[in-house]
Amino acid sequence: MKLIELRLDNFRQFAGEHVLQIAPDGERNVSVVFGANGSGKTTLLNAFTWCLYEELSSDFMFPERLINDAVWTELPVGDTAQAAVTLEFEHNGEQFTLRRTVQSAKLEMTTSQRPFVESRLVRRSPAGVIEVPNPRDFVNNVLPSRLNHFFFLNGERFEHLLKSDAFEDIESA
Repeated sequence: MKLIELRLDNFRQFAGEHVLQIAPDGERNVSVVFGANGSGKTTLLNAFTWCLYEELSSDFMFPERLINDAVWTELPVGDTAQAAVTLEFEHNGEQFTLRRTVQSAKLEMTTSQRPFVESRLVRRSPAGVIEVPNPRDFVNNVLPSRLNHFFFLNGERFEHLLKSDAFEDIESA
């Protein structure tokens, strides 16, 4: 799996659309996101894992509030808001787009969101766009969820992998 682009739409603190090009020059195969505390690094990490596996890290505060707070606050009662994460990637020479969306109707004036989540995976080919059934199974065949924390990691996880007991973690995965 070669990651190409991550797109966030009203996801957590990222109001509106934000795009992260991954190794856009094609020469490098590692991407590093660096920033101050609170700038969104953990949200980006979780955007990958949420899009791929519908999983968030245990230290992710308010996991039920995926729709941007400002968008949610401004939403009139009775209306519906949506957040989405879209991941463009290549696998075995083919181009794929995985999009996971969360929608919630605002039923009262609270921060409480009752999310409805769905995902869609398509493969782009010369014949057109083809829907891939069972996105979860496809993703787990390409990059099993038990291995994702070796590819999407924060500074604390990186430090752990440098310790002597990390071999057990790697072996069990």
